[in-house]
Amino acid sequence: MENSTKLYWLTRLDSLQGLCVATCIISAIVVGIYWLIFMVEISCEDDDEKEEYKQKYGGKARLATWSGLVSMIILMLAPTRSELIFIVAGGKTMDFIEKDKSIQALPSQTTELVSKYLDKKIKEIEQAENK
Repeated sequence: MENSTKLYWLTRLDSLQGLCVATCIISAIVVGIYWLIFMVEISCEDDDEKEEYKQKYGGKARLATWSGLVSMIILMLAPTRSELIFIVAGGKTMDFIEKDKSIQALPSQTTELVSKYLDKKIKEIEQAENK
């Protein structure tokens, strides 16, 4: 995949997440209003009105429920822009470190260098105290 294509999709992630959040909110509102009105209708004695209400708006409530669920799943599984940058950059960095043997020697060399420096400073302090 070309770098410009990757960068394009990277910039679209925030828009996708915004769309999913908006869909979840709208779905919750639609389903909440449906059930609120339905509960008010239950207090009425007319069963024909309840059935008519279910037939007229039940499909919309089901559609809102399913679209809200799908949006929530997308929100859970799709990474944010910063998470995707971390995934891509971290993965490439780890691949490079696993392949390059000279980098693997750096931690032990760094530890050895720091230990020698600290030993030298400790000896200097001990000599200064003994004088």
